[in-house]
Amino acid sequence: MKVIIDTDMLIDDWMAILYLLQNKDVEVIGIAVTGTGGSYLEPGCQNALSLLKITGLDTTVPVCSGAEGKMGAMKLYFLENLDRLMSVKRKWDPNDFFNSEQSIPLK
Repeated sequence: MKVIIDTDMLIDDWMAILYLLQNKDVEVIGIAVTGTGGSYLEPGCQNALSLLKITGLDTTVPVCSGAEGKMGAMKLYFLENLDRLMSVKRKWDPNDFFNSEQSIPLK
């Protein structure tokens, strides 16, 4: 199955993309990065390119960028659910390893 991934490149997307890239039943034919989710556009594109590089697919899967701005609805969702989201984060990341939404190092 051929797929184009549309993503804001936060940590949940990294794992899903890595899964799809190694899945023999899926052919990723492109990644579209937006800056309208939880991430900013330029670092999101760099993160997508970094993921492709570590999988050896950086020369075969194109990455394109979408809209730069963040969504107001997303901010409202997070504000209304901040306590619940932070309690989950504290449980699974007690040492605050993922303290930045842009935490893939670029080399």
